[in-house]
Amino acid sequence: MSGDQPDGYGQPFFIITWVEFGLGIILMAARCFAASRLVHKIATDVYLAIATFILGAASMVMLTLGASYGLGLPQTLLSFNDSKMALLYGWINQLLALVAIGLGKLTMVAFLEQIQGYHTKARSIFLWSLAGSNLIVNCIAAILMMLQCSPRRLLWEAYAKGGCPWRTRIQIFGYIQGPWSAFCDFLLALYPMTILARVQAFSILTRIGLCALMGCGIIAGACAIVKTVQLTILTRINDPTEQLGTVIVWNQTEMWVVFIVSCIPPTKVFFRHIYRRGSIRLGSLVEQIRPREQEVK
Repeated sequence: MSGDQPDGYGQPFFIITWVEFGLGIILMAARCFAASRLVHKIATDVYLAIATFILGAASMVMLTLGASYGLGLPQTLLSFNDSKMALLYGWINQLLALVAIGLGKLTMVAFLEQIQGYHTKARSIFLWSLAGSNLIVNCIAAILMMLQCSPRRLLWEAYAKGGCPWRTRIQIFGYIQGPWSAFCDFLLALYPMTILARVQAFSILTRIGLCALMGCGIIAGACAIVKTVQLTILTRINDPTEQLGTVIVWNQTEMWVVFIVSCIPPTKVFFRHIYRRGSIRLGSLVEQIRPREQEVK
């Protein structure tokens, strides 16, 4: 990036997604610690969570690089090279985020399979088919997105010769991908209510809490709906570096909300462990202070 060129670090999409990423880092670390040191069992959902986090982190790297070149700013403020690099990293970010969203829902299904305590073939087929189909649809959307222009570099080089004949078709497919992604989010948010009511190993308060936490996946569904509405922006691109930033904030938020929601319930044992250790240390500190206060008196 040129030294005198502005960057997109102060843009809302960049600030919001980095806050979400920071929370994702904390929960991923807590989930891995709980699985390896407290529960002593690393199940399938942990491996899927790690894969999702790696893709999400890679998308944040692309987003940060894009912002360093001015992603989110009007193209008139950027040089040709900065505009090109901002768009290149921005589109790669979107590709990685779409795949991460699909993997995140597989992670949620793997966790639901683990906590429901019993497995019926019909339920398992339904859940894995739901999340698997979303991953497939997202991967198709990601591939079509990167192939919408001919030559391909026209996607990030505004002055390259050629056209984007697939752009309208991308929008049409987006109207399939977006609602289906939202439907999966809503269903996976509401599904725990049907199984946790039967899990006697958890107290009533715990079951209510888990349902409420996983119900936050409705936020991801709302983001998917808004993102679908925003697709019209990408078929009428006048200022690509600025318009892409508008779509990114919703796509990234859906990705991180899905990941965060999938991580919060499994990390309960970690935060309970921290609370207990903190209580013990605080109690020990109080016991040490009391004798000293009595001696002073």
